[in-house]
Amino acid sequence: MGPLQLGPDGLARRGIAAGLVTRNSRRSVDTTCSLHGISFDAVITREEALPKPSAEPLLLGSRLLGVPPSQLLIVGDHRYDLDAGREAGVRSVLFLTDASRRFLPLADYSVERLLCLLGLVDELNG
Repeated sequence: MGPLQLGPDGLARRGIAAGLVTRNSRRSVDTTCSLHGISFDAVITREEALPKPSAEPLLLGSRLLGVPPSQLLIVGDHRYDLDAGREAGVRSVLFLTDASRRFLPLADYSVERLLCLLGLVDELNG
């Protein structure tokens, strides 16, 4: 599939890089991505940086992608994702679930479905 698509008109077709920041191990990420045919332009695992809510993994991702933090979005479903984004100067998108709704006041944006992320990206890129 190549870089994360989020549908046929996905991020890669828009020329937008996608990264993954996770507490999982590199081995786990590699196995899962291989199994599902997914790839990312940058992957930061627990072996490369402190975990969220530290800003460190997002700042590392920013350097690896060559994109300033102010031009990144972090998408997550937990307060730690939002806290890391705020600390790093990265705008946050809360993926809404029954459990994550309590964090809505902390997010810059929210989406109920990942496919809605494309519309948000288009809107932000004007």
